[in-house]
Amino acid sequence: MNLSYGKLSDGNMGNVGDRNQAADVSKTTAASDAAHWKSLGADTVENISKIDAPDDVVAAVARAVSENNPYAMVPIADDNGRPADIGQSNEVNSNSAGFAVGDKAEQIATGNPDAQVDRQPFELALPGAGESRRVQFKCTGELKSAGGC
Repeated sequence: MNLSYGKLSDGNMGNVGDRNQAADVSKTTAASDAAHWKSLGADTVENISKIDAPDDVVAAVARAVSENNPYAMVPIADDNGRPADIGQSNEVNSNSAGFAVGDKAEQIATGNPDAQVDRQPFELALPGAGESRRVQFKCTGELKSAGGC
């Protein structure tokens, strides 16, 4: 599976595994993501979140991510400190998608609609991670079979 999320040429967030679909800023994202995953050791525990779901469920969820939200390197957060003139935002990024996939896969696997992957092992700032609930999923046959829609 060659899935990696970033900015598509239409300005939305989506799978940039096919670099022909990617905006210039995301053309190398899939390759650099793959290199990073290959560099991780079995004992790596920092800056990753384990998804407590079978691989086939995670894959079905990952392939069902809708590519209908605008991409932003740093999405506008929904918090009480936001200026009133900004209004509601539906911006997302790859961090948003990654956590949304993990959360949805765990929700399917556990039957708990509130399940979420652990966000604690991160020492890095992850812009967009808090906006994962904005990411939507297509009800594909594969996702339906996994119990995800």
